[in-house]
Amino acid sequence: MEKYRPWKYYKDIFDINYDFLMKNNFNTLVFDIDNTIINNRTKDVSYKEIELFKRLKDMGFKVIIVSNSWPWRVRKISKRLGVKGFGLSFKPLIFNILKAKRYLKTSYENMVLIGDQIFTDVYAAYKTGIKSILVDPIDVYESFITIFNRGRENDIINRGDYYE
Repeated sequence: MEKYRPWKYYKDIFDINYDFLMKNNFNTLVFDIDNTIINNRTKDVSYKEIELFKRLKDMGFKVIIVSNSWPWRVRKISKRLGVKGFGLSFKPLIFNILKAKRYLKTSYENMVLIGDQIFTDVYAAYKTGIKSILVDPIDVYESFITIFNRGRENDIINRGDYYE
């Protein structure tokens, strides 16, 4: 079950200790979009997300989005956040994580994948040998397959028992 255990677990992307990550040479952040940055039904990011991504880049992070969402949605959100994004990633497949690594000219040792799903985000990170940070989903509205997976996640982690 180790492949499904996140390295760290936070309430949301705003609670993550980014100073700790940078101090420990985790300078590349790979974000999921849906229910990680914004909910599935939101069409745009808010000032709060834009400011977070600006702060992360100002801190020296390389930031990219790898999402299972549609490419048009990823392009729009990525552009608003000022980062590159890859859509239709089919996580836990890892091909777009490999693309992100090459695009940012980084190494796996410096990468952290941040997402809300164990069977897509955490498992994809495990398969590529990078660290994962799990966050709680922003919204309860989910696709059928995600609802199915959420039930299985309860066997692995107690949602709300955050750890660093």
